Amino acid sequence: MKVLIVCTPRSGTSSFSTSLSKTLNIPLISIPEQFYTQIHTQFINYLIEKPKCIVRLDPTHKIGMDIYDFSKYFDHIVLLTRKNEKDYLISLANLSLKVKAHKFSPHALYSSKDIPEKILNSIDKTPEWSSIKEGKLKINLLARMLKQDILFYEHLFSDNFDIDKFLPFLTSDLKSRFSSFLKSTKKLRINIESSAI
Repeated sequence: MKVLIVCTPRSGTSSFSTSLSKTLNIPLISIPEQFYTQIHTQFINYLIEKPKCIVRLDPTHKIGMDIYDFSKYFDHIVLLTRKNEKDYLISLANLSLKVKAHKFSPHALYSSKDIPEKILNSIDKTPEWSSIKEGKLKINLLARMLKQDILFYEHLFSDNFDIDKFLPFLTSDLKSRFSSFLKSTKKLRINIESSAI
C-alpha cells in the first residue's frame, strides 16, 4: 500500500502521518523542504517505485512533476490542512516563538496569551505564512481535481473525526489502532506543554 499525504505545516501533519505509519507498519518518508529536483530525481523515482510507503509532501515543494501526476503513483491520497485562519496564524506565531526564541518543542501545546502581541501582529507578513497560503490554494485545487474532500486539523482532533470518510482503506481493527496512536500524540503534546511553560 502507498499513501500520499499532501499537507501544509502546523496542521497536525506529524501526529497524523506518524500515527498512520505506526498503524500500517509502513515507513513514513517526508520530502524535504530544501529539495532540488536536479539533484534528487533518483529519490522521487525511488518513491514512485517503492511498493509500500507513506509519503508526506508540502504542496509548495518542487518535485520535478505536477503533484496531481505524482499522486497517480499512490493507492490513497490524504489532503490535510487547517481551516481557521486566525488559529493558523497563532499556531505559526507559536512555532516562531517557541522554536526560534525559546528553543522549545514545536509540538508543545500553547496559549495565545503567552505569545507577544508584536509577533502575533506581524506573523501574517512572513514568508512562512505566504508559503502556507500558497499550499492551501494548491490543496484546494488538488481536491477539485481528485474530487476528494480535504481533512482539516479542526476535524482531525475533534471527537467527531470521521475516520471512515478520510481513511476508508483501514479495516475496523486498524481504525482502532490509528485512533489510539493519534490520542497518544495529543497526550504527549500536553505533557511537553506542562514542562515547557
